[in-house]
Amino acid sequence: MISLFIFAMIFVSCQTKPKVDMTEPKNAVAKILDDHWSALKAKDADAVIALVSEDFLSCGSDPKEFWNKTEMYTTLKQMLANSDFKFDITVDKREIRVSKDGNSAIAFEQKPFALTLMQGLTSGRLKISAIHGDTKLENFLFSKRTGKAKSLIDLDTIMPHTWLSDWGDMVRSLVNAAGEKERDIQKIEVDMEVFQAVARGFLGAARSISSEEAGLMIEAAQIMSLELGIRFLADYIRGDNYFRLSAADPPDLNKTRALVQFAVFEKLQDKKDIAKEYIRRLLAQQQI
Repeated sequence: MISLFIFAMIFVSCQTKPKVDMTEPKNAVAKILDDHWSALKAKDADAVIALVSEDFLSCGSDPKEFWNKTEMYTTLKQMLANSDFKFDITVDKREIRVSKDGNSAIAFEQKPFALTLMQGLTSGRLKISAIHGDTKLENFLFSKRTGKAKSLIDLDTIMPHTWLSDWGDMVRSLVNAAGEKERDIQKIEVDMEVFQAVARGFLGAARSISSEEAGLMIEAAQIMSLELGIRFLADYIRGDNYFRLSAADPPDLNKTRALVQFAVFEKLQDKKDIAKEYIRRLLAQQQI
């Protein structure tokens, strides 16, 4: 009797489970995502909220921030009614993972964009060089007499990487005149005069730049803004263990810093075409 029971267990466990065709659920998820972005771009709060279930729950960057469907609808209505609100997101690549039973899925969007520089290095399309690793404004020493930059400090982050990382970090730091602690996100702008000055100085001293590298100069600034924003936000959620706060700092400083970097990312996206054309003209003039 015992042996018969064991055989039955083995027989049942070894039966081939019916395969679930993932095409249909993936297409269904993709349609929902496409409709979601289209509704946001159209500033249609009703269309956005119609896509979510009654037990919908959204969480913000603060652990205490949770919104149900009704609360999210109210927030969306207020946000989309603002004439200054701009929403323009480009999904570079979408990955949808469906559970084996086909009843649930998770989607990743724009993830490949953040990994563009790393993928370029891995594939060999971008050359490796020694970089500083933290070229924010605070790490530049300036001459009191001339006002010109004399050197970089804080050399503990030197590493092998692409110079686009240093360029991007420098640009995202310098073009944001409001600073990374600005609590009014509406004040975050990209100063194109500063961008042009940085580009002229940088490219004027450059020895050689490949077409692949030149084509990623604007994206590099966006990537560094996005990366730093995620780092600030993750550290805020973890309890400010890396970007430590002083006694005088507000407890949500790293959250503010994250939102500032995300705003810089968006502003750089708005100026992307203008900035790329300026870089193109500079490279043509200097024949780099």
